[in-house]
Amino acid sequence: MQTKACVAKKDDKNDILELWKKLMKIEIAVGKNSIDIDKAIKTWVWRLEKQIEENKAIVVTRDDKVVGFACFIGKTEDEVKDQQDQQEGTKKMIIPAGVAYVTDVYVSPEARLTDASMNLASTLMEVARKTGFSAVWTNTHADNKPMQAFLKRLGFFPLENFTFKGREDDMYYQKEL
Repeated sequence: MQTKACVAKKDDKNDILELWKKLMKIEIAVGKNSIDIDKAIKTWVWRLEKQIEENKAIVVTRDDKVVGFACFIGKTEDEVKDQQDQQEGTKKMIIPAGVAYVTDVYVSPEARLTDASMNLASTLMEVARKTGFSAVWTNTHADNKPMQAFLKRLGFFPLENFTFKGREDDMYYQKEL
């Protein structure tokens, strides 16, 4: 089986959307999220299309089938004209200039113990670095020990004194590029 990660193309949108729906259903089932999937799809699809257009969405495939994705937001130092220009996203999250913030990441269960996760993460960091970002930030649920261990293996360390409203119990991580 061949695993490959690359910047997402418009043709990948439907495959990514199906994986995102699986992720949301899992989060709802375990009580991590209480969104109405059908209502959230419109907002999420708009954001995904923008991230694909801006080369801020990455897919990982196994034998040409999408088995994972990751998306990020943010602006490089060159893109930021003033402090007010740093706001972006549906909740107007404030991300410092030069930081690529990973908003969504999912690898299907059958691909998690393969090189798919590492390929996805490595490609996202390489794309972010090549487009002018100096760091990557992300978050995960406080009880998601496998993801926390994976982030540490990638060289991420805890991000202190940072949280998003409504996600106060999450663990936040950063890595310099």
